[in-house]
Amino acid sequence: MQKITKAVKNAAGAVRRVTVAAAQGSKVFVGEKLTAQRVSICERCPNFVAKRRQCALCGCFVAVKAKLSTEKCPDNRWPLTNV
Repeated sequence: MQKITKAVKNAAGAVRRVTVAAAQGSKVFVGEKLTAQRVSICERCPNFVAKRRQCALCGCFVAVKAKLSTEKCPDNRWPLTNV
C-alpha cells in the first residue's frame, strides 16, 4: 500500500510540474532520441521492474516519465539536458 501511495504522490507531482511548464509556455516533452536514451538507461538499472515497466524507487511508469521534460531519474542516472 505504501508503494502505491508513493507512486500516486509522485504522479501527482509530475502532473503539477507538467501543468506549470505548459502554462509558462515551456517545452513539456523531450524528443524521441532522448526518450529512447532514458528508457534504455532505466531498462539496465537495478531499480527497473521489467514486469510492470516501472521504477522501483519512484513507482513511475518509465515509458511515460521518460517523455516528460519536467522529470528526472530519482537515482540521477539520466543525462542532464537543456530543454
